Amino acid sequence: MRIVIAGAGSIGTVMGCMLQDVTLIRRNGPMGDQVVTVTGEVERSVDVQISRELPPADIIFFTVQEQHLKAYLQSLPDLPADTILVSVQNGITAPAEIMERYPSNPVLASSVWWSATLLDPLRVLYHRRADMVLGIPEGSTATQRQLELVIDLLEELSPRSVDNMGRELRTKLILNVVSPVLALARLGYPHGLAHPAVCDMVHALFDEALETAALLEWDVDPEDPRLLGFHRRLITADFEHGSSDHLVSTQLGMDKYGGEGSNVLNLLGWLQLSGSLLADEVIHLVLSMKPGYEAVTMEELQSILQMYSFARCQLKLDENSQE
Repeated sequence: MRIVIAGAGSIGTVMGCMLQDVTLIRRNGPMGDQVVTVTGEVERSVDVQISRELPPADIIFFTVQEQHLKAYLQSLPDLPADTILVSVQNGITAPAEIMERYPSNPVLASSVWWSATLLDPLRVLYHRRADMVLGIPEGSTATQRQLELVIDLLEELSPRSVDNMGRELRTKLILNVVSPVLALARLGYPHGLAHPAVCDMVHALFDEALETAALLEWDVDPEDPRLLGFHRRLITADFEHGSSDHLVSTQLGMDKYGGEGSNVLNLLGWLQLSGSLLADEVIHLVLSMKPGYEAVTMEELQSILQMYSFARCQLKLDENSQE
């Protein structure tokens, strides 16, 4: 089985270390036969091939950040129709973009809930184990058998399948409102949320996201334990403890490309289009940042929140639910 990880940053490199006969596609860094080491939840070193060019493959995992995916796909050659393509991005448009570029190929989608940090081109820190959810997106020709094949290959990452992948991607998108705010403050997740100004702004965006999802009649379960759990932590400001911090995806993009090269539009654009003044202000602030930007102060965040937030928290905690 020939496996390719296209756009192998931190997430893709961890995946590559869990697979056999894998090629990592990158634009820069060491090329050819290399030994890549993963530390943290798993400790191991594996032999991989690193290349700038896409080799023949049976399965391609696309781990390119969503804001760069469409241009990346256009740079690739046509593929054999039986090559399985797997989207591994935040946001909700990636599967459709892959299907638009490769309409004859089976396409799967995934939602990654664990985190990783690329320490250097050949070392990656796998922070914590968490869900990796896979499914067949709407409009895909992929079969259940192909989905099961990919899940079996990713066994060490404890993947699971869902019938409604659209709901899964939208749930993750709602939770990802955290990323642009932490990026503006240049703080990691989760401990950056212990700062009251950051926590308050994320809470406001989260409440707006829940309200907007309901108005748009998105197929999202407001009782999803992941949404409820995060909401409770925002209300109780319970971010002092937990796993080690990692930089959020928006900051990684801002540091490298500036705000215009970040994923902020993918994460908050749907709220902006739905009339959120707060999301609009956060987007404009992120887009104004240059590579190597300075952090926004807590006072600035509080001022923005007071001027542009009109959300009301709907979650009421009783004594038992706060335990």
